Amino acid sequence: VEVQATLEGSIEGSPHPVKLIVDGTADRQRVEVRELRAEAGAAQAALTLSAQRAAGQPWQLRSSGRLSDFDPVAWWPGSEGTAWRNGPHRLSGNWTLDLTLPRVLPEMSPLALAQTVVGSGKLSVERSVLAGVPLALQLELGHRPGTGPAPSSLRGELVLGGNRLNVTGQGNPLGDGQADRLRLDLQGDNLAGLAPLARLLPDLAPWAPRSGKAQATLSVEGRWPDIRSDGKAAAQDLTLGTLQARQLQASWRFDTANGQPLMLQAELQGLNRGGQKLDNLRIDLRGTGRQHHLDVAAALPINPPPGLELALGLRTAVGTLVQMRADGQWLADGNGGGRWTGQVAQLTLGPWGGPG
Repeated sequence: VEVQATLEGSIEGSPHPVKLIVDGTADRQRVEVRELRAEAGAAQAALTLSAQRAAGQPWQLRSSGRLSDFDPVAWWPGSEGTAWRNGPHRLSGNWTLDLTLPRVLPEMSPLALAQTVVGSGKLSVERSVLAGVPLALQLELGHRPGTGPAPSSLRGELVLGGNRLNVTGQGNPLGDGQADRLRLDLQGDNLAGLAPLARLLPDLAPWAPRSGKAQATLSVEGRWPDIRSDGKAAAQDLTLGTLQARQLQASWRFDTANGQPLMLQAELQGLNRGGQKLDNLRIDLRGTGRQHHLDVAAALPINPPPGLELALGLRTAVGTLVQMRADGQWLADGNGGGRWTGQVAQLTLGPWGGPG
């Protein structure tokens, strides 16, 4: 099949006339896109792509391309009056990819597919904005056969509205996952700068961040469903829509193999949503996936009715402390899922004397 076409016209709601140029060929063993170019006003997006395979062999894919002040609204206008239509969006960058794709099986999940792709390439996005939020991205894939148990590498940095996410990884897509490693580091110094992105999705718009900072690290070893992970996260002066939290801290460690240590510790202070307050919440989870123990303590700035308050001895308290202890079990099904069961062992109500 040989395709050569030039299409020009307009899309309802698009701010500019559009033009699409296609030049390519395809058969059962090879697909080649010599040129695919989209133009709208002065903005352009262009790519070349070739994919081929020998009989019984995996697909080999190569692609390169560039974006120049590309505005996706020109091609996907969305509904009038929406945050997507209003933008502004402007994307500039380039990429090169050289990949070997695994054999795709009907039961293969997108995650399993991504974990077994072998290749190298670079993606760069710069001088760009999405919904008015400054955007920069650098991503590099590497693959060096014969360099040890983890010949593939991943390195990337995303800067979005003054917030930074770094990712590093290594592994062997053709192996069993034991050599796979991934680390994420988040430094969110300006969460309010992400609010326009939240408004792009109607369900998230009420939760658009208005203030706050966040930091997090996450390390993962192995390949799903057999993974080990640890990390920590913190947030300060967080406001998401009408939800406010003065401070949040959490740390965790888990191994999906039964019998391995499991730990989660979290504390939230100063939660307020529409006048409903929770002064302090602590969660402590320890044990293993097969058998673990959960402690939860919540401090509420309210007291029971006077009669019950007197009977419980809460007259000098500034609030009420609710504590729960429970035991749980996770029964894995071997495919990454399972069933959790739990039983509350103790529930107590008592006075809370305030922070500290």
